Amino acid sequence: IPWLIAFPGKKFLINTFFSYRIAHQKYVNPIQTYEFIFQKFFTVLPINSSMIFSKNYKQPNFNDLYWQPFGNKNLQTEYSNNFYLSNHFSWKKFKIDILSHYIIYQNMIQWLPKPGNHDYWSPENIQSAPSKGHSLIIDFNSSSKLNGKISISHNNTMNNLENEKLPYTPNWIVGSHFSMEYNHFYFLFSHQYQSNRKLNIPNYYGEHRTIPSYHIFNLSLSKEIKINSFNFQS
Repeated sequence: IPWLIAFPGKKFLINTFFSYRIAHQKYVNPIQTYEFIFQKFFTVLPINSSMIFSKNYKQPNFNDLYWQPFGNKNLQTEYSNNFYLSNHFSWKKFKIDILSHYIIYQNMIQWLPKPGNHDYWSPENIQSAPSKGHSLIIDFNSSSKLNGKISISHNNTMNNLENEKLPYTPNWIVGSHFSMEYNHFYFLFSHQYQSNRKLNIPNYYGEHRTIPSYHIFNLSLSKEIKINSFNFQS
């Protein structure tokens, strides 16, 4: 049932959207989901904001349940209550996005390696797992010859029953990308960082192990050469 309303004003415009769904399946209780979207557009300021409240679900797929010998026939449907907050700013050559989320998972489906054999992964339900995080994205184009993008993301997902962070989920992901052209020379630089991640299997002494953090750098320089009507880059 979609519902869309716009409230025009002197300084801003508000849009709302609401949807409600009921999924019926044989031998399964009806599943109810909803989504409410609230958007605010400022007419005198380069700012757009939106909020989303929703309830979703994800049923185990065929591989989750029956892939031999890794599937888990006892998996339950995953549910989540979600809240998202988004703000978009535009200023001269800059575009800035600030995003936040808070999600509460019930019976979260996660594939994890099993003790004794790290090559053997199987899905399981995490009964209660809240997730919260923020991200910042800055995109700029100071001239036709210089472009860049920086993104910073922080996320924390916990297993409430064990009061521990979920394994294989980094807290920080940072990325940057810059490109510049000058006198037919092209310069490209990119960087990606990911913080350490906890493993779900402890070592021989029962201590938690982690996958170390890492950086990836990429740097390139090329030159455009024109010969008659042909262009070459090297």
